[in-house]
Amino acid sequence: MIQILIALALWLAVLLPSSLITLLLSRFTKSKKHSIEAFANQLLFLFFSLLLIYWLSGGSFNRYGFKWDMHYTLISLLAFPLSLALLYLSQRFSEGYKPPFIPENKAILIFLLLFLAPLSEETFFRGLIGGYLINTSNFLYALFLSPILFSIVHILPFHSAPQKYTIMLLLNAFILGLIAMGLFYLSHSLLPAITTHALFNLSGLIFYHLSNRKR
Repeated sequence: MIQILIALALWLAVLLPSSLITLLLSRFTKSKKHSIEAFANQLLFLFFSLLLIYWLSGGSFNRYGFKWDMHYTLISLLAFPLSLALLYLSQRFSEGYKPPFIPENKAILIFLLLFLAPLSEETFFRGLIGGYLINTSNFLYALFLSPILFSIVHILPFHSAPQKYTIMLLLNAFILGLIAMGLFYLSHSLLPAITTHALFNLSGLIFYHLSNRKR
């Protein structure tokens, strides 16, 4: 039980300062370009996660998934059809909703969704949270707590979305978290989890592009 409480403390230790600094930055810059906030938040996730992983591991990043694994990375590609199906179902409940925080620049959006967000969020939720629980307690704690915490952080950004659409997105995030956590446990590498995350985001990007073409 104490390990779960520590995992929650680690989650807050990354989430709270990252959110606060991002909020202060947005107020200071007074910019309407959401790309600045998105970049700042993801980079802060990555920075604080790496800092805590270094502290927990004594500099041994391998125990927290920083190693190469091509076998399970290739297996993670099988998640793409599932992600397309889940995002298709979500889109049916979107009611034309367009997230207000999406960067308008397509190159920035692609970089964020397919590289920076998968890297930073998987380092945070699977590397730090999942890695700590796997190394100190029971894999089942990691398997469920990491996806739950990952889903929770998606509530606030989509608070203005239609309720059914938000529920589907949270379900998608939870399923993504389960798959990524399972791959992380089997491979001891973050690379399959990062790839899975990028594929789910790619599906979202595809449906976002298609919905914009219809307007």
